[in-house]
Amino acid sequence: MQRNSLLALGTALLALAWNAAETRAQNQHVIGYIGDLSGPMQDNYAPILESFEYYVKALNERGGVNGVPVKLVVRNDQLDATRAASLSLELITAERVNSIWGMSVTRTHMAVYSVAQRHKVPAIAMFSGIKEVLPPKPLPYSYSIGHVFEVAGEVSGKLAGQMLKGKGKIVCASIEAPGGVAVCQFAEGASQAGGLQSDTVLFAPTATEFGAIAQRMLAMKPTLVVSHTGAGQNIGLFRALRGAGYDGPILMGSHGLNEAPLVAALKSAGGLNKLQIVSRFATPDSEGKELDELRAVAKKYGKKGPLSTTSIMGWAMGRVMEAALRKCGFPCPAEKLDGALQTLSVDMGSLMGGPIKFTPGDHYGTSWWRVYQYDEAVGKFVAVSNWIEASSTPTLKKK
Repeated sequence: MQRNSLLALGTALLALAWNAAETRAQNQHVIGYIGDLSGPMQDNYAPILESFEYYVKALNERGGVNGVPVKLVVRNDQLDATRAASLSLELITAERVNSIWGMSVTRTHMAVYSVAQRHKVPAIAMFSGIKEVLPPKPLPYSYSIGHVFEVAGEVSGKLAGQMLKGKGKIVCASIEAPGGVAVCQFAEGASQAGGLQSDTVLFAPTATEFGAIAQRMLAMKPTLVVSHTGAGQNIGLFRALRGAGYDGPILMGSHGLNEAPLVAALKSAGGLNKLQIVSRFATPDSEGKELDELRAVAKKYGKKGPLSTTSIMGWAMGRVMEAALRKCGFPCPAEKLDGALQTLSVDMGSLMGGPIKFTPGDHYGTSWWRVYQYDEAVGKFVAVSNWIEASSTPTLKKK
């Protein structure tokens, strides 16, 4: 009897929670967010969420989306794919979100995408992305507006070939995860097509000690190092390489780049004038109306510390989110929002080199990338290339 009563009580409470979530969804756009907010790569993901939250707050202060406020529900996956899947299900079923944004390291992406696809809710990755969003048949309900590793790898490999004028060797360093493997396969393939020799070193996403890794890389005799890692790992790897005696150029992908702490931590290591980054986004020292808006909002809401490339990522994601909701209208259930995303084109202004544009056959689109080099004389990263266009169908994978 007591068991039946408890069961009835549990059912009633679940119904109340469901009805409350349904009521909230009727009065506002409810969107979900998943990222690593306390795990080993929180330095990458926390600034993205911070700027995304700033965007949502500023959007609501100016009236929301056509008068409808946006509610953001955040969850922490701690880089765990099983946890990411469980949180996705919770956001969709209990919180009644119409979309999931953000996401963390690539090994968690398929877990989120699979749940989202099963429940027909769009999921949009930011920090990085995997090939399932690329042509010719992108995974339904799955999108990315960040650095899809296959594309980022091919771009960096092509740039390495240009920088070394077809002579020398690159060593690509990345995390031992599907995205990390892919980025180096394409970096190697593109650099080999440009006349270079190549090799790869992979390490765990949780790695914090890079002395032995640097020694392995040094033994490969690199002319140039290509690094596609997270914020804290960039610092550890750079220090270790300089400490091991490597004084050559380092080309970093800006997947989780926090410029100020990176530079502060590396000044004593030397060779900062040989540090370049390749990014789909502007740097925090860049100029433009959209960047000025971010700076003003960050100051208004009391941000502590300087902006970073990851801050710009979160602000860019907010711009895409607003455009998708405006196109969807209200009410905006998940499937209707997915329809809006499939034909979405968003002018990103000074935040990026070109628009974010999705089609039914391409959930990533053409991207533009720029190379920045640290200038010790002015104490900032400055552009040393124009925006470089990249196809969403990379082909130069290492055989």
